[in-house]
Amino acid sequence: MKRNLDKIDGIDPWKVEVAYWIKRFNLKPIDARALTVIRWMLNGDLRPLAAALRDGPLDPPVLKQLLRLIDEGQLTVKLKRGAPTQPSKWIRDIVIKALHENRTGKSADAIQQLAKDFKISDELVRRAIKRQI
Repeated sequence: MKRNLDKIDGIDPWKVEVAYWIKRFNLKPIDARALTVIRWMLNGDLRPLAAALRDGPLDPPVLKQLLRLIDEGQLTVKLKRGAPTQPSKWIRDIVIKALHENRTGKSADAIQQLAKDFKISDELVRRAIKRQI
């Protein structure tokens, strides 16, 4: 998506902002960059974050803010089409398959117990057992 302010006189606008904080408020460059990246992140634009990741290690305040946004569900991945798959289901199925292979007793009883333990249907347990992993 093309933004109205992709560049200011050929310079990324967040770099102009960093220079502003340094010159106007006498901030250290590392602090000015962190302030700018966090401000842009909170306003929904991750381009300065991407630039900071390319330029070098993230400043601790930026990393802390990034973690907060992820933990609070404010920063998510938007996929192009369809419902996203849940990676946790894949590992759940691996565990179910391993537990089923190491079972003692009847398979049907083991399937029912696994369904109860994982709070899923018997059919989902059967699919996990049949899945090629």
